[in-house]
Amino acid sequence: MTSPDHLLSVTTSPGGDIVTIHGDLAGIVFLRDSLNTLLTRLSQGECDHKHFRSPDWAGFELSTSMLTAEQQAGHITVHHLEVLAWSPERKLKHGL
Repeated sequence: MTSPDHLLSVTTSPGGDIVTIHGDLAGIVFLRDSLNTLLTRLSQGECDHKHFRSPDWAGFELSTSMLTAEQQAGHITVHHLEVLAWSPERKLKHGL
């Protein structure tokens, strides 16, 4: 699988309590457009979700770049990001 043409990398701190997103213009536009798709579906009363995967996980949406300081601090590359968009009814049903 080839790397994406954009920068859209997600890392977590070693404990997972800090998430960092790195993006260039194309990567942030790609993320925005994906979120706008979810917003459109929600405005139509429909739940939906999006998967973002790195090439290491057979995807093309995420890159795997991280800062040297993040590498030295033990940050972890996120290879699969799933964004779930919940309608008010489904959110209540699932206790979210």
